[in-house]
Amino acid sequence: MIFDLCKKIPDNSVNRVLINQIIRSVTSIAGNIAEGSGAATKKDFINYLNNARKSAIETDNWRVFIFKTNQIKSSSKEMLKAKSEEIIKILTTIIKNSKK
Repeated sequence: MIFDLCKKIPDNSVNRVLINQIIRSVTSIAGNIAEGSGAATKKDFINYLNNARKSAIETDNWRVFIFKTNQIKSSSKEMLKAKSEEIIKILTTIIKNSKK
């Protein structure tokens, strides 16, 4: 969904920075989850998921900047906001449950 959003954003110097940042942070989420799934210890697993959660929060931050600086359909705004919040909640829950 983020990649589709990035394709719709007009090409200018500000948007290039925002697109670069959001793509880096969103791919970091998946990368950290993948690395965490192969972690040797519970502590490492939790650390990778914490990093994924931080990247999800960062991605949400860039999403807000993109919507504030560009005119994009409101349905996309709400859907991406909801998905972002959902991902953060899921990661938070997994982290909490893993600490038990």
